[in-house]
Amino acid sequence: MKFYLFCTLGFAAIAAAQTQTPAPKAATMPGVNGPGVPITVLRPNDVVATVDGRKFTVEEMNALGESFEELKQNMKADPKTFLERYGVLISLTKAAEKDGLEKTAPFKQRLEYSRMQILSQAAIDSQYTHLPVSKEEIEKYYDGNKENFNSVKIRAIYLAFSPAPPPQKDPKAKKVLTEPATLELAKELVKKLRAGADFVAMVKEYSHDANSSAKDGEFGTF
Repeated sequence: MKFYLFCTLGFAAIAAAQTQTPAPKAATMPGVNGPGVPITVLRPNDVVATVDGRKFTVEEMNALGESFEELKQNMKADPKTFLERYGVLISLTKAAEKDGLEKTAPFKQRLEYSRMQILSQAAIDSQYTHLPVSKEEIEKYYDGNKENFNSVKIRAIYLAFSPAPPPQKDPKAKKVLTEPATLELAKELVKKLRAGADFVAMVKEYSHDANSSAKDGEFGTF
């Protein structure tokens, strides 16, 4: 089934809003005895784990978790298992460094490429994060580009049509026509609306869309 839409449009300019940086949250760290342990409020410098002889504070663990979404999820799901696996990574890394593997191919090239990827993305993020934009610049841009911040409110008469309209089982239901017949009806409705016919009344009488018809033809704002 296909359809025609007859719309009335309304435009509303969206006011520019200056973003504000949220206040930092208090440092928190799940208990390290496994899943199901309630979150305990700790201070940033409190030591929560010792991994392969290295002590980790709340602040360090939070920073580690924020580095990758996967790490954050694993840390929240099971902190103890996460720390155990992290300890294995530290031990294996030390073993690789002891053998000088980071200086041999192909590991040297892989490390260099990974470093470039991380630092290039860091440079991009830094530009977006620290780029100074004043309130005056925001307002000036908005005033000069209002057409990019418009919204459209749509009210429509929805006319369904079909190459082979089904039999009319419900005499009270709106009849589905063929495409040529629907196009002629659409042209007739346009003439009536331009002549001053009541749009809402036309919606109630002709629209095949029950949801928008119940709202006087309102399809929403885009």
